[in-house]
Amino acid sequence: MPPTAPSQIQVETGADMLRTMLDSQSLLLGSIAFGIIAALTVVRVSARRRKDRAARRESYARTQAIHDFLSTVRADTGSPRQGVWHYDFTSGAQQFSEELKALVNDADALKSSGVDLARVARQNSDLIEPYEATFHLSEPEGGKRPFMLRACNLRDGEGQIKRAVAIVREIERRSDEGSPSD
Repeated sequence: MPPTAPSQIQVETGADMLRTMLDSQSLLLGSIAFGIIAALTVVRVSARRRKDRAARRESYARTQAIHDFLSTVRADTGSPRQGVWHYDFTSGAQQFSEELKALVNDADALKSSGVDLARVARQNSDLIEPYEATFHLSEPEGGKRPFMLRACNLRDGEGQIKRAVAIVREIERRSDEGSPSD
């Protein structure tokens, strides 16, 4: 076998290749740009995750408040001193439970006393948590009966308000208010 001539092929080591690449100014600038982009992406993703966590906590709190309110509605129905009222924001229709009609001597007593529950719901339509309002109904003897409305706005999947559901409860008169015959 004849002796072989040394090969003309040069083998570069990893260090030689790295040195060659780092000597190239455009590659260095490209690497810096990719590093900046990666850092900005990490910052944006972190900020978005914090925002999403805060939104989830807020949504959970709102949902819990609504569930608590609806549990109260379910547990408190059937009392002679309270009833349930429902308002449809889309159609403007109002529904009164039989207990509420009996308590206020029919829904017309609200109108004759100047009480507009739908107006109360519309004024509080931006609220997500349950809200309260008080009002008085005039009695034939000249006195006033105090009531409290505790309502909750129900929204659809897009967050648009659709309905308000409320418990209307007669409030015990304080002793300093006197009786209707005073």
